[in-house]
Amino acid sequence: MIVEANNIRMYSWSALLVALSGIYAYRICLKNKTSSYVYFIIFSLLAAYTHYFATFTIAFINLMLFVSLIQTKQYAKLKRYILSGIIEVLFFIPGMIVFIHQSTKVVKNYWIGVSYPWTPISIALFYFDLIHPNKWLRMIVLIVEIVVGIYAVKVFYQNRKNTDAKVAIMSILVYFEVIIFSLIISIVRPIVIARYTFPMVSLLMFTLAYIMANVNHKMIYYCMIAFILFISLTNTSMFYQKIYSKDNKIPFELVQENSKDDDIFLHNNITFSCIYTKEFPTHRNIFFQGTAWDLDGAFKVMKVESANSYKEIDFGNKENSRIWLIEGKDKMITDKIQKDKIILQEEYFHPYSNFKIYITLLNMESMKQFIKEKTNS
Repeated sequence: MIVEANNIRMYSWSALLVALSGIYAYRICLKNKTSSYVYFIIFSLLAAYTHYFATFTIAFINLMLFVSLIQTKQYAKLKRYILSGIIEVLFFIPGMIVFIHQSTKVVKNYWIGVSYPWTPISIALFYFDLIHPNKWLRMIVLIVEIVVGIYAVKVFYQNRKNTDAKVAIMSILVYFEVIIFSLIISIVRPIVIARYTFPMVSLLMFTLAYIMANVNHKMIYYCMIAFILFISLTNTSMFYQKIYSKDNKIPFELVQENSKDDDIFLHNNITFSCIYTKEFPTHRNIFFQGTAWDLDGAFKVMKVESANSYKEIDFGNKENSRIWLIEGKDKMITDKIQKDKIILQEEYFHPYSNFKIYITLLNMESMKQFIKEKTNS
């Protein structure tokens, strides 16, 4: 989870906004204040617009709030809540249109793959999984989660009449409802990977906080604290080493020492494309994706040219230029080039990206000959 929290993505925002939505849903249950409904609508809509898993979570929070108001016969609140729900739906219509448009656009070349039982296991491990885990640590994490889950049932049963216990139960129910719902949908159309559960982290935090606040045995409490500290400190340490590892610089130093002003970079990995474009902004950078993904907007920002097929690759008329192939594990070109055509070739493990990087240097003639063979075949 620490990796996703440090990425420039919407996961962190969605986690915050879902948490605020949950807080104001709780306040609606406590008091019939207009401000609670207003803030609930605002934060729910903002959360729903950050990520579709946040949208699912907000939908189930709304459902739980609706059921709760009916069960407790708070009909005055129910009328105001229904009005707020209508407002949410109306203001989310543009979001639904965008979501449907994106969903239909990625019918082909959809990258998410769901496998059972490995996807549910990866979801269970996500929040406490180490950056570079081994199977024994993962087994320990799963065992601890199962033990805490069993203990949580006991705590909830003992405090079943307590209002805070009911809130904690509803929080964890929403969490599991969203996961079960997404896994069922994924049988037909894969939509879930472990990191997509990030927007719901607050629901787990609320529940865990309640459980720890109601632990009756000091030894169990201290063991839970020790486990959380161990995982957190270990992950933080490993993440620091990953970011600041000296090995991150080696692939770039190799190219810097051997590159010329007219050299052209041809990438097939979006991560390395971003990094190399930043490191070598004065060179031509071409991204060969070989897919139908619409990444033109991102490439324009990065000032990277793109090609979806060999026919679209255009190196221009500079015959003295050389080509640097910067490839990830999908070595679409590197493995197919004859060894005697290669000027330089190295491979490295890049800790920051957690990928192997394959670097190959060719002259323009060899590269053009290769592309000609590929387009004619």
